[in-house]
Amino acid sequence: LQQSGLLQHIIPGITTARIESEPESWTRLLDSLHRLTKSPLETSLALIWTTIGEREWTSGNRKDLESHQRDMKLSNDSIKTINWVIASLPKVLTASTEFWPEIQEILIDPRSDCLMNTAIAVAEREDQRNHIRFCQDMLDQPIEKLNPPPLLDGNIILQHQLATGKEIGRLLKAVRDAQLLGEITTTSEAISYVESVNGGN
Repeated sequence: LQQSGLLQHIIPGITTARIESEPESWTRLLDSLHRLTKSPLETSLALIWTTIGEREWTSGNRKDLESHQRDMKLSNDSIKTINWVIASLPKVLTASTEFWPEIQEILIDPRSDCLMNTAIAVAEREDQRNHIRFCQDMLDQPIEKLNPPPLLDGNIILQHQLATGKEIGRLLKAVRDAQLLGEITTTSEAISYVESVNGGN
């Protein structure tokens, strides 16, 4: 990409001087690319933008990144996947220390295969690899354990007059988090949990 001049179209602002001044970054990128087990476009671009373009794209400057992606004529689905991978990657690299319901939501996403492939490629430290193994162990679980059916839905909350309106969404999330953490396992327990969270109203 550098020799062909295409790299500047992938990461605007990249110059030969910068490339020569940051040899470690380029070595890290090449090592990461070699570790990719699958190389779809989204994975490769996410890897490049998180390794070399991290100063430009991972410091809250996502609107510029998306504008650049559209200039590259990437599809909307590709843009969403790439940016989701970039945003989710830090969580995966610290997964076992994070709030499990947040990690679970990431792992059950259809794009998680692309994310895990990117994470494996960028992981340089043993602690990062341990977090990735944690995610892989979770993904190896039966789907009913990784992503069990919700214990409650909005209709049940309304039937029991536990809440109305926007409050229902907040309570459903609280119940789901408690379920994923193993604090409740039945619908009856979920209803009692909502009553306790909601002050019995």
